[in-house]
Amino acid sequence: MHILLFGGTGCVGTALDDVCTQAGVRLTAPGRAQVDVTNQRQLQDCVRDTRADVVIDCTALVGINPCEQHPDTAFLMHAVKTHWLLTASRDVGSAFVFTSSHAVFDGCSDQPYDETSPPLATSAYAASKLAGEQMTLALHPQGYVVRFPTLFGRRRNQALGFVDKMAVMLLQGKSPTVAADKIDSPTYALDAAGALLETLGQGMPGLYHLCNAGQTSYHGLICRLRDRLGLSQEIGAGKDADFPALAPKPLRTAMVSLRRPPLRRWEDALDDWIATDRTALQELAR
Repeated sequence: MHILLFGGTGCVGTALDDVCTQAGVRLTAPGRAQVDVTNQRQLQDCVRDTRADVVIDCTALVGINPCEQHPDTAFLMHAVKTHWLLTASRDVGSAFVFTSSHAVFDGCSDQPYDETSPPLATSAYAASKLAGEQMTLALHPQGYVVRFPTLFGRRRNQALGFVDKMAVMLLQGKSPTVAADKIDSPTYALDAAGALLETLGQGMPGLYHLCNAGQTSYHGLICRLRDRLGLSQEIGAGKDADFPALAPKPLRTAMVSLRRPPLRRWEDALDDWIATDRTALQELAR
């Protein structure tokens, strides 16, 4: 298998690079210097020239606030660009993977969301992601949509996600306050990337939720993170409303999959990540 990956330095892209190397899968991941993903000609020429078996797009405008401030860019990155990629990949016979988010749900359910759960966008970020999802499934016969929850893991671009930021704060001796009412299925990016590679190998396009098993509050997640780091400071239990955004944030977005076997528990995945990346996290905390 040959994969063409856009966005190879973020959380999922970094993990995909690692799992492809381990599996002996050929991966081509052009950077910004080679391809401007907001340039239609450059992007489509790259897809047509590479003629990979699979095209994966991991580039995005990340976060609710940036998308509310720049909705035109959000729809360019998550919808218009998706149309460019899926049409070019369809033309050369490449499968296409659109990476999406649990944020497409409104977060009002008491049960985990599965692939049959109806999405309901509450922000420009979610609406633009949902548009990309729908185009991929409607317009590409080999289109995959993979939804991820909150991820943790190494990033080559050195950006910090929520869990990484909390780890650095804890290692610096700080005592953060974390939402105890926000529920998620925190997931190790390496596990999600491995599941994506396995799913592609099965050759069954469609919608998938890729997440570690189980659910917890953000407060519960960070308390376990503290314990596994061997620390002892108090973690304040707040509410998600204490951390307002420019648009409503889904409160309960735990996910499960009906289309593939469950991954390992999030607790085991978190422990593995800490054991693997503890030194790197300590360097970031200095």
